[in-house]
Amino acid sequence: MRRAGWLLFIVICSHSPAFSQQVNGHWYGVGIVQYPRQSNSYLSELILRQQGSRVWGEFIYYFKDSVLTVPIRGQYDKSVRTVHLNPFPVVYFQSMSASRGLYLKMEGYFKLVASKAESSLQGWLLSGAEYRYMAPDIKFKLVKSNDTLPLVKEPDIIEAPKEKRVQVFKNVPVTPPPPALIPAAPSPLKVVTAPGLVIAPLLPPTTERLAIVLTNRDRKQEVSKMLEVDNDELRLELYDNGQVDGDSISLLLNNRMLVEKSMLDIAPIKVNIKVDTSLAYNELAMYAYNLGNFPPNSALLVLWDGKVRYEIFLNSDLNKTAILRFRKKKKSPTP
Repeated sequence: MRRAGWLLFIVICSHSPAFSQQVNGHWYGVGIVQYPRQSNSYLSELILRQQGSRVWGEFIYYFKDSVLTVPIRGQYDKSVRTVHLNPFPVVYFQSMSASRGLYLKMEGYFKLVASKAESSLQGWLLSGAEYRYMAPDIKFKLVKSNDTLPLVKEPDIIEAPKEKRVQVFKNVPVTPPPPALIPAAPSPLKVVTAPGLVIAPLLPPTTERLAIVLTNRDRKQEVSKMLEVDNDELRLELYDNGQVDGDSISLLLNNRMLVEKSMLDIAPIKVNIKVDTSLAYNELAMYAYNLGNFPPNSALLVLWDGKVRYEIFLNSDLNKTAILRFRKKKKSPTP
């Protein structure tokens, strides 16, 4: 009986949640291009090998009439279950073919979601700042396959993957698109624009910041207000609405970190932003880290559109995020 008890203990441990912390394996699914009025997608496979916090392998995707295999490297943070893939070349979704296509470098950010039914990596491929107006994000859900384990069984050393598939792109030069197609990329430094506002740069993505972005996507998105504005540049002032009780928030602008983990106070958080006119609408999200002493996490947002002043009340908690949607007002056609 004692031996049977130990066998039962081993079986239970072999299925414990600790094993769900591993991301090595063969993952497959579809990436949907996040671009208005189109349905382009990438049928994809991801082969990951893991050693501690380091991951490497191949990203395989199907484009037009070609199968492309690209070596990848990255990191896995088990504390937040996120995978960060270093930039690698991906063919632009509007290219006519893979052989004559435009290749842009994109970074991968995925969150491990494990359940009894399936394990999946859910996340995004994001373009760099220089191509963010041209290359839209690609949203993925990749499900783990349990019947293709030989694909990932290789020596426990980190090395360049073997050429197994039709075509392997190594060190693909990134061909910049014609300058006329891309608006000038924002400088990483603060830029003083014509009206005199100092536009705050979006913070560069890190594992921690992308973990917040991914966590925010899992929360209910509650639109508090929709605005049409006259100016390309807006001034924002964010106050604690009521008694100062230790509310901590981040501001996300179009799913990128704008203000990172700041406490709401009687002194406002001030930031100036530029309206992205290429989007159907812009989204400003107030992500809550805590509830303070008096839930929910509430704030008063004062938005200045030139000389016009708006007051918007935002309430976020650990299950929902308050959203302000806004866009540039379209000019009426001249008679």
